[in-house]
Amino acid sequence: MTDHLTGGGIRPGTLGVVLERTGSHLRVRFDSGWGSCSTRVRASQCRVQSRGRGHAAFARRTNTLTVVRLALAAFLVWPFVWFAVLYVWTNRSFDGLLPALAVGTIDGAANWLALAIIHPVQSLVYAVFLTILSKIAFPRR
Repeated sequence: MTDHLTGGGIRPGTLGVVLERTGSHLRVRFDSGWGSCSTRVRASQCRVQSRGRGHAAFARRTNTLTVVRLALAAFLVWPFVWFAVLYVWTNRSFDGLLPALAVGTIDGAANWLALAIIHPVQSLVYAVFLTILSKIAFPRR
């Protein structure tokens, strides 16, 4: 019911592994993005992509992708966390943090362009690293 109200749930095309079959229903463990979840679905709603890989291989793949996704999130969120820590340390208060964060984000984008001009190789390596990490973390199917 909450999936219907929030628009969540398992999206079509999500990879999963069949755990058991009961009549026309399957119990399937799906890759939910930040781990895995198990649910019952009708067999007619599923499509076989490969056979014989097994639950262990699916669990390894899901765990690896979860770690990669967490690493990507850490790389993207860290500058904001560091800014907030320095702001609170300097001002000894949370007052004005959000406006300062907005100004800092705009200033950081300008600094990124300046950094790309001053240190093009390092900026390119970092941008390529984040791009590859995001392609691994969220592959298109």
